[in-house]
Amino acid sequence: MSLSLRDNPFRAQRLNAAQDYIPSWDVPSLNEPVSRRLKALIEHLRGRDRPDPTLKIPVLLAPPGYGKTHLFGRLAHQLNQQALFVFVPQLEDIRKPLEHIRWHTVESLFRVVKDEPTPLERLLARISRPSFLASFDKLPPSWKARHAAVHARLATSDDAVLEIVRGVRQLAPFRELADSAVPRFPELRSDVVRALMLGWSPERHTVRRWLRGESLAEADLARVQLPAESPDAGQVIRAVAALMRFQTPVVVCCDQLESVLRDLEVGPMCLSCALTGLLQEVPNQLIVLSCLEDKWLDMRDRVHASFLHRVETFKLDHPNEEQGIDMVRRRLKDWPGARPERGDTWPIREQAIRELLVKHQPHARALLETCAQAMDRWLEENADRWIERLLDDEPPADLAAWFVQQWERELHAIRSDPRRQPEESDASRIVRSLEEAFRLLHEAAWEIGGVRLRHLSTERLKWTRNKQSAEQNIVLLTVESCDAQATVLVAYSKIANGHEFRSFFSKLLKRAEEGVRGMLLVSPGERIPIGASYRQKFEDAQTAGRLRRFSLSEHPEDVAALEGFLSLLDRARAGELELARQTLGEKDLWDLTIKTGVMANLSLFSAALCWPSDARVSEAASMPLRAAAEQVSRGLDARGGDVAVGLLQPATPVGGVAGMGATPSATLDTTIPRIDATPLLHRLVEVLRRLNLSVVEEGVQVGPAFARLKVRPIGRTSAQRVRQKTEDLKIHLHLSRSPLVSSEAGSIYVDIPLPDRQVVFLGPLLEQPEGAAEGEPQVPIGVDLARQVHWLNLADPGDCHLLVAGANGSGKSEFLKVILASLARRLTPFQVQFALIAPERASFSFSGESPYFRHPVAHTVREAVSLLQDCFNEAERRTKLLKARQLRQVAQLPNGEGLPRVVVMVDELAELMADRQARRVMETSVKRLGAKARAVGVHLILATQRPEASVVTAPLRSNLSGRITFAVASEADSMWFLGCPDAAYLLGRGDLLWKRGGRLMRLQAPLVSHDELESILRVV
Repeated sequence: MSLSLRDNPFRAQRLNAAQDYIPSWDVPSLNEPVSRRLKALIEHLRGRDRPDPTLKIPVLLAPPGYGKTHLFGRLAHQLNQQALFVFVPQLEDIRKPLEHIRWHTVESLFRVVKDEPTPLERLLARISRPSFLASFDKLPPSWKARHAAVHARLATSDDAVLEIVRGVRQLAPFRELADSAVPRFPELRSDVVRALMLGWSPERHTVRRWLRGESLAEADLARVQLPAESPDAGQVIRAVAALMRFQTPVVVCCDQLESVLRDLEVGPMCLSCALTGLLQEVPNQLIVLSCLEDKWLDMRDRVHASFLHRVETFKLDHPNEEQGIDMVRRRLKDWPGARPERGDTWPIREQAIRELLVKHQPHARALLETCAQAMDRWLEENADRWIERLLDDEPPADLAAWFVQQWERELHAIRSDPRRQPEESDASRIVRSLEEAFRLLHEAAWEIGGVRLRHLSTERLKWTRNKQSAEQNIVLLTVESCDAQATVLVAYSKIANGHEFRSFFSKLLKRAEEGVRGMLLVSPGERIPIGASYRQKFEDAQTAGRLRRFSLSEHPEDVAALEGFLSLLDRARAGELELARQTLGEKDLWDLTIKTGVMANLSLFSAALCWPSDARVSEAASMPLRAAAEQVSRGLDARGGDVAVGLLQPATPVGGVAGMGATPSATLDTTIPRIDATPLLHRLVEVLRRLNLSVVEEGVQVGPAFARLKVRPIGRTSAQRVRQKTEDLKIHLHLSRSPLVSSEAGSIYVDIPLPDRQVVFLGPLLEQPEGAAEGEPQVPIGVDLARQVHWLNLADPGDCHLLVAGANGSGKSEFLKVILASLARRLTPFQVQFALIAPERASFSFSGESPYFRHPVAHTVREAVSLLQDCFNEAERRTKLLKARQLRQVAQLPNGEGLPRVVVMVDELAELMADRQARRVMETSVKRLGAKARAVGVHLILATQRPEASVVTAPLRSNLSGRITFAVASEADSMWFLGCPDAAYLLGRGDLLWKRGGRLMRLQAPLVSHDELESILRVV
């Protein structure tokens, strides 16, 4: 059987939640005494209708990886429906721990596992069964006889209730059932009981949000007949316990308790008060905490003495020899490559496991991670031998490159998990991710559009008197440009109720009067629940340039980056972030994030920092929208769009700029007069107005190939709504193809192709004195709208490997030639060598040999496999050399010791991936080289016309983080390769998108002729 890295049974080393528990992988004897004690405490609660003053709070103390979350999962599985387990992975707002317990309690009630009923459905079926039986007795005798089987099941099983309920699609019967249940719980808040009783109705998602404490739109509230004011956390938790009839204990498992230590003065005290209150009020609830042992010592000194009296601590163990072997054996039992005749730990020797456990005493996760790395190597080598040693003494490769890989894996996991999207996330978690992102921006001192974040602080904005919980953090940023400083207010709102949003927005406006330059309002989606009375104020603030909206749904890359950074940060603070067999602390994570720049290009940063000064606010923005539109309309030429497009003709260049041995007829020259695209901007605003999209002009930029028309949205206008009108814009603006629409920094960009585009030649870019650093493997990727040249450095961890996509004629192969020419022009053959695979001979057919080529150009699959294997062996040789010298990078060798960088370039990846052997060698090479590129100096640049799943496979995507995209055939290809459809709207002939960090840059690639390329490569 052919096995791949996806078949590694040890890949799942970490449980992100107790629900991830897999019973067949559990070793029951590991920490069995703790499990037994917790089960006894849970059983002790069953049937109690009053709080037990002697009940303890178990606290599990252990280093990271000892299986605290695994233990919660074990208990939930063993007790199944005998208890409701509430897993609370992180306390976001440490001032309000009950809010997070309430959130996850509701989520536990509504959790769907496969096709099984939710815990709330089972609870409601048990409560409602007597009512169903009573109703059945009132039926006519003929109906009773017809449904006798249903009646028999109702008498003995709650499942019969669920069978009946699943067939009901109307809301009215559920309302009647809820109304009849409310009087049975007079001690509880009636609307909370009503909401819980509607938890199996067609409106279950609506009441779920209300119970979680979110605001609802007026129409949703009217439909479920609930008040606008959500209940407080204690009311919901008490109601859940009461509905359980004290027969089903509620077990609240608070993991990662160390998060409360973010504020030593507030966090521990708030948590201890909240938990003590729960113990005194809720009779059938057990609270279990987990914490790192050293953090628990910090906690003890800052909590109430009454809380400590209720605490019982347990220390978890690391696996002994027999438990460790059993853990490995269980993972391998159902593995596709298992061979029972060779032993139940095949292919890992049992003695190798014993040696690891005796010598290093690893915790459970470390044991599994070590086995995973050993299995990865075994699968890559397609071995048929025993693994005699588990520990590889090879020193860790460059940590930054490993971090970039870990970052990409984290983002991929976030994108594929609906629970981690803004609509399903706790609002306080989004707010915290924004705060941490801006702290990172301040710490890194990155400049965004010439503006730097000088200072930041947070305030708590209380926006209504009626709700104690209606407080929200706002972030105040002091931004500094070249001429002034200003304060910017950033707020997040998930409010869906119009009345509540008006109150919130009113408070924001009042706060913004205190010397604030602008407000950035971040929201999960496009819709803002504001009525006509306040809409004018909202639109006036946008028109005046004082308010911007930032919809997270329009910036999925920002969403993934914010959640990814916060997730890694939480793990680092908890001591659970491990990379290349090293445990990273918070400072290590900050340093790596800054060094690699994976967060540097968020659209959020430019939206928050880059505001025009008061003097530069456009004149149109100071007028009412209708008057501005009429003025623009009167200024248009009577002949319409043809004249506007004609004005984009570039001026004829005067003279030429010397290239590399040639004088081009046209080249990029900053002395060329800029084309005036302002009339086209006027025309665009007029067209959008006729399409019921209100915008205000912001300006134009003209590049070598297209003009960027910049507008600011007003009211309900959004980038998504403008994108939906691209075909209309194409028709009304008389364009040859649909324009590319994008958004950034509170503005919408519409890129219009120029009818007569300029050519950017490579020679002048390489001769610029402000170009790349001497001796660095840097390449000019292209020129932006401001005529700035952007360089890529293969020595950077995020750019050390590249995936390049582009349809036929898009400029992909010409771009590969630019890379060859740029590196050869800047470096000697002793500093860089190329290994080129070009199945299509036409583009890379040279008239002779070059000292830069490590091998002759490979044109067949057999030649390609041989070339890849040689480069792979060279990387392994360099790894062993570094290990022997106890060095981390080839660059640390004296004068490089004759080890040039090796750039492996594939012109058409699809040809290789179609061959089974070549595909296996390619994926193996990518996996092994992915984290070693900077260390051993071997780089991969893979290009394809078909950026689809069968060519750009998951191993390639996860290990090659660099992305450069030329025009592709469809939006589907662009989505798979970039995560957005923009590449389908590129113009071809060198028009590209470079994905750097979380941001896309649109550039015009330079051009080099084949003769010039051969001259630079010294082809003889």
